[in-house]
Amino acid sequence: MDGRGTRGSIDDYWVKVDSTAPDPYITGGWPQHAWGDAIGDYMKTSQSFYENQDGASVFYTWTSLPTKLTCADMENYGWAYRDGSYGRKLFYEARGYTVTDCYNQKTDNNEGGFTLANFMAEIDAGRPVLLNLEGHSIVGYGYNGNTIYIRDTWDNDPSKVYTMPWGGSYEGMKLLSVSVVSLGQGSAVPSKQYLPVVIKVPAVPVTNFLNPGFEQGRVAWNESSTQGWDLIVPDSAITDGSVKAHGGSWLTWLGGGNNETSIISQTVTISAGAPYLHFWYWIGSQDVCGYDYFYVGVNGNYFYNETICHDRNTGGWVKKVINLSAFVGTGKTVQFRLITDSSLNSNVFIDDVSMSASSYTSEQSPMSPDLFPGAALERR
Repeated sequence: MDGRGTRGSIDDYWVKVDSTAPDPYITGGWPQHAWGDAIGDYMKTSQSFYENQDGASVFYTWTSLPTKLTCADMENYGWAYRDGSYGRKLFYEARGYTVTDCYNQKTDNNEGGFTLANFMAEIDAGRPVLLNLEGHSIVGYGYNGNTIYIRDTWDNDPSKVYTMPWGGSYEGMKLLSVSVVSLGQGSAVPSKQYLPVVIKVPAVPVTNFLNPGFEQGRVAWNESSTQGWDLIVPDSAITDGSVKAHGGSWLTWLGGGNNETSIISQTVTISAGAPYLHFWYWIGSQDVCGYDYFYVGVNGNYFYNETICHDRNTGGWVKKVINLSAFVGTGKTVQFRLITDSSLNSNVFIDDVSMSASSYTSEQSPMSPDLFPGAALERR
């Protein structure tokens, strides 16, 4: 219907409404399309890898606070990879815009701080507001008193006008929260460009880690393993050859056995000018979710964690970016830790660690978890 000559979002991610089955690119064994022109890609809409059923995206909010949950908060707590607002931010940035504000917030009818006055201010500034209802999201684009005008993805007829009361319900679904992503003035990439043209490229990571790609071997990093294993190893140590270093021939291997706690760390200066931690990681696990965990911390504060399990296998190297601006200063020990339980093996491989002034990353999303080689790797 859209005239595409190649596969796109629907081809790769859609089975049927509310389906929880693996996406077609997974069951069909083909690579995902290149992201670029579909906002739903970045919002992880319908993508089974991110545990979204067909037609669904996820928006996080503080459960016990009325305040904004910003995209910076999402980065700090490890929620950014899945959140729909953060995905909107990534889409706008990929299209050449500058994002000036990005947050989710519960509405005042739901013990939150976003009011009708806030909605009016956004509309008056020419910014539509994404409204999250119980089980659905719609766009608010106008108001008349406490009646707000909305657009719904269920109907694309512009001649039809839909409304709902602020703080009330639409089609029986209560208003819960808003998603706000604001753009800077004049920040769009021109629709036409003429040669000669100067392209501003994303910031290149600035490394203040010693031995950031582990190519010097077991140097500069502190290693701790309850099994007494070397954690920084050449990829030749992975005897079946299923995992190669992202760059060079050395990497860090966390896990690989039961009842293992693996930690690598290094003390660095985290500067306000380059607070973003960039690293590549590769997850391979046989376990179910909720038992083995990967952590990132600073000075023992493990503020970021994610469960490591078969459903989250990455299928290859994936770029991860975490905001460390809350830890700016000297003498900061950055730590990567994996803890496994007494059954079913899990591994996390790490390579090419750096700091950057930018959170930007242009890398593709992960491959299918079912295509991952090496999930069964064990050291002993």
